[in-house]
Amino acid sequence: MNILFENESKFKDKIGIYSIKNLINKKVYIGQTLNSFYKRFLLHQWKLKNNCHDNKYLQNSYNKYKDENFIFSVVEFFDKKDVEKINEREKYWIEF
Repeated sequence: MNILFENESKFKDKIGIYSIKNLINKKVYIGQTLNSFYKRFLLHQWKLKNNCHDNKYLQNSYNKYKDENFIFSVVEFFDKKDVEKINEREKYWIEF
């Protein structure tokens, strides 16, 4: 199985803020991408499956609960012209 990308067809080519949520313990990883959400999703999925993710907490959680218990979701998306807002909004969503 794979991590589910919620509403993939709608958001896969957009950029912005996303979350990876553990459906068991409800913990959430927040990130951003200036590439497409789909490319970022594939990178996270590859790193997690190969046990080499940069975030050790997310990696440990993935190793414990496996991919079917995670969902990749778009939190907020932007037009390419609005990239200067992404860092600010990522901080907002992490604090939220």
